Amino acid sequence: MRLHEAAQDRTGIALQRARRSWWALITEGPDWNDHVLVAEQDDEVVGSVRLLRWPEDPGTELLEGAAATARAGRALLAAARERTDGSEGDGDLCSFDRLGDPYGVALHEVGLPTRRWHPTYVRVPDPIVLLRAVQPVLSRRLASSPFAAEEGELVLSLYSWSIRFTYEHGAITSIEQAPGIEDPEDQGDAAVAPESFPALVLGRFGAAGLAERVDDVLLGHHHDFMGVLFPRLSNDHVFPT
Repeated sequence: MRLHEAAQDRTGIALQRARRSWWALITEGPDWNDHVLVAEQDDEVVGSVRLLRWPEDPGTELLEGAAATARAGRALLAAARERTDGSEGDGDLCSFDRLGDPYGVALHEVGLPTRRWHPTYVRVPDPIVLLRAVQPVLSRRLASSPFAAEEGELVLSLYSWSIRFTYEHGAITSIEQAPGIEDPEDQGDAAVAPESFPALVLGRFGAAGLAERVDDVLLGHHHDFMGVLFPRLSNDHVFPT
């Protein structure tokens, strides 16, 4: 658990695994082909990784890899390969990365980046409530940016209504609802389609990357400022709770 939590601390957004979820994984996981491999050295756990096989997929996924050393990471990968080499259809290994973790170092030595990922489905009943909850995080991003000494406001249109941010001296001072802007592009305003709002806040692509992918996401004159508030985030929330 300590290795897992330390690895999560290095990611932009993470889902905490409850103790009951750990017990379910260890005791019930093998029933649905979800096994935990553990590396030990001198009777101490120095690494672990989940080895998951999906009934409808011939490949095997490695999830939540974490290690105290790159050597432990290499041992985990070798053990995973040994378990899959002899099984027909299970030879394809796909591992989720752990940036900044020794497991990630070992993975990068032998692996190539993959575009396979678990999509994240999010519904946000009240965007204002969510943004106020993460307001301290937004302020920290602003305080460490080139806009730290600036003051003003940013209006983010959700088309039928808008969100107004006010800021000064490196802090977001208020987040309020404002009237909608039907055609924000004419004024160079920022806008996000409601269905893309969760991806913006949770940093799936970053503000700029999201605007490139979605027609109704506009950054206008606020391109750089939006990039400061809503950067791309690494994530670690692939397990069921």
